[in-house]
Amino acid sequence: MKLSWEEVCSLRTNLYGFLGNCLLESVPEEGSVSMQREFWDKFPLESANPQMKDGLNRIISCTEYLAKLPPSQASQEVQLEFMDLFLGPGQPKAPPWESVYRTPERLLFGWPTQEVRKIYGKAGFEISRKNQLPEDHLGLELMFLAMASDTLARLITGKGSKNKIFEMIKLQRDFISSHPLTWIADFHEDAYTKGTIGFYSGLIQLIWGILLWDLDLLEEMSRSFV
Repeated sequence: MKLSWEEVCSLRTNLYGFLGNCLLESVPEEGSVSMQREFWDKFPLESANPQMKDGLNRIISCTEYLAKLPPSQASQEVQLEFMDLFLGPGQPKAPPWESVYRTPERLLFGWPTQEVRKIYGKAGFEISRKNQLPEDHLGLELMFLAMASDTLARLITGKGSKNKIFEMIKLQRDFISSHPLTWIADFHEDAYTKGTIGFYSGLIQLIWGILLWDLDLLEEMSRSFV
């Protein structure tokens, strides 16, 4: 059954919120649904591109490996990969910040951080851990898209003007093109070559594919409100 645009926005909001949280916090406890194959077998999107297909397959392959371990060990393996790739100790092996990949110095709080900070502020996106986490963390960029998608859904449901709806669609298209999609391939490469069990490289590749899918979706949506 074809979904309405309101339902599509709800799906996007939930997807981006879930995936953003996966990159901001490690698996919290034993038996987390994200570590179970059944959860990923029911993923709500059909693979629309190679990145989505390969990323989802890699996650499923990892969950099959984790299922053979005691639950506490499985959780620990995912947590250790999260820490090793994104936190350290020392230099993270796959730093989850846009500035690291888009500035020659590969340092935090570069011009991409300032740019996304302005975009967030203009859109009214508040970060709970402000001043603790650079705004160009991929998890936060996905949370911003979740917020923007929710705002778009409310505009459509509330019969907002076509101009406002179109502007919100354009904001998301421009943001995806100018920010996460400019560096996620390099981010994925680091996670793929330096990860231990492949859970997070699969997740990042899946996110990459979803961003590509979403650009096409938003283009189709924009044509409906011109």
